[in-house]
Amino acid sequence: MSQFTIPHTSHETCHREDDDLRADEAVQEALARCDYLVSRRRPLGLVTGQPGVGRGRLLDMLLERLDEDMGCLIARFDATDLSRERLELELIHTLGLAGRPGSGTDRSIELRDRIEGLAECGRAVVVLIDHLDEANADTLQGLRVLLRTTAARPALTIIGTARPSIVDGLRQLASEFGFVRIELRNLTGDELVEHARDRLTRRGEATIALPSESEAALREITGGLPRDVERLCELLALARSIDDTNAITPERLRAAHAELI
Repeated sequence: MSQFTIPHTSHETCHREDDDLRADEAVQEALARCDYLVSRRRPLGLVTGQPGVGRGRLLDMLLERLDEDMGCLIARFDATDLSRERLELELIHTLGLAGRPGSGTDRSIELRDRIEGLAECGRAVVVLIDHLDEANADTLQGLRVLLRTTAARPALTIIGTARPSIVDGLRQLASEFGFVRIELRNLTGDELVEHARDRLTRRGEATIALPSESEAALREITGGLPRDVERLCELLALARSIDDTNAITPERLRAAHAELI
């Protein structure tokens, strides 16, 4: 197993924020590791980190990046409600196959032949799966069959997200095929404070003070999760527009957090 630890920079949904995220060195490094997986036809990559750290958003960016820059055939799934049958049928559709073979064996053969044909043409097939660690046993078996049957002419790369503590079913899949692990970690220390100040500045609140005792409270409340920092800053910026306060106190942070939970 290869492993890379990537400091996380989080996101918002507007295009301006997307552009800023693309420019971030750490995110570029994570995307480059994913590019490596695809270009070298490595079978499996896992983007790991705590919920809220930005794993799914990284897959969103990768989806756009691969489609625009590498011309891959891409399918995107969420494993929390993904059956093996739906996985195979949607892959059949993505790969431009006619018909809907009835049995799982027929579908696997159809997909294998198509992926091998694409390999001969130099094309790559990328399957992006959020919450791969929550996939059921049958879906994991379907992925295992796909990887086994296409191993002779590699063209298939599966990149999934998972929590840092990898569950047994996924661990077995990773052990069989090997994987590259890209870890998104929580923000710590100065990173967390810098991120909060940046979020407030983007909301037009560059002059609002964040005293040292509030920095400590921010670390305690958010645990360094970028998503939670962003939500708090959004709420604090809104409160500032109402009462024109000049500082974010620990009490205000905790009150804002109580509004969010």
